[in-house]
Amino acid sequence: MFEKYAYLITSLAFLVLFIGGLVVSPRRIRSSIVLSAFLSAPISFASLIFVPGYWNPNRIMHFIIGPEDFIFSFSTGGIAWVMAVWFVRHKMIFNFEKRSIIRRYIKFIVIGSIINLFFLMMNVGIMFSTIITVVILGLWILFQRLHYWFISVSGLIGFTVCYLILLKLSFYFFPDFIYQWNFEHFCGLFIWGIPFEEIIWSMACGSVWPLITAYLFDARSAPIQNISLDRVKIGI
Repeated sequence: MFEKYAYLITSLAFLVLFIGGLVVSPRRIRSSIVLSAFLSAPISFASLIFVPGYWNPNRIMHFIIGPEDFIFSFSTGGIAWVMAVWFVRHKMIFNFEKRSIIRRYIKFIVIGSIINLFFLMMNVGIMFSTIITVVILGLWILFQRLHYWFISVSGLIGFTVCYLILLKLSFYFFPDFIYQWNFEHFCGLFIWGIPFEEIIWSMACGSVWPLITAYLFDARSAPIQNISLDRVKIGI
């Protein structure tokens, strides 16, 4: 029974990791973490193009998307943002203006869908089309906000490590889970027992989703307040 619902259990494991990261994060960034996760949740609808071409997971409910897809997208988006800002020691300020976030969010969805469709029509493959699209969006953001590079690198390292460890553990406890992927269209390369496509996806997600989140929130470093020494008296 547990083997059958490996996708659900794995998704819940990511959710637990997300909640843990949220709890130990500073209060000043918790709202941004939760919002980042909710903004990532609609990406679960990408399963419409990934199933069954890329993989065909067992779900507890047979809809166009399952609860597992939503939990997975929600959790991974939140984890990527946690890993990106965890190492940022200076205070960051965010603009949670609703209209601005929605406008930019829709722009990313539309542009990303067009780019992805183009590469799909070029027969690049489902996963690599998605990865190329994500990388293009990330480079576009960095071109405008080069100072976001640090959260991109932090997200790349932190999220990739977490994702690969959890996926490896899932393959260890549920040996048949890996057969839910459709290897007919894969490159055939495995590293540490993990499909190469999954590794590249985790790197793309970890490095670019924090960029998108930061751009949506118009994230900026808080200005450093200068301390005036004019009235400081030194007693001898």
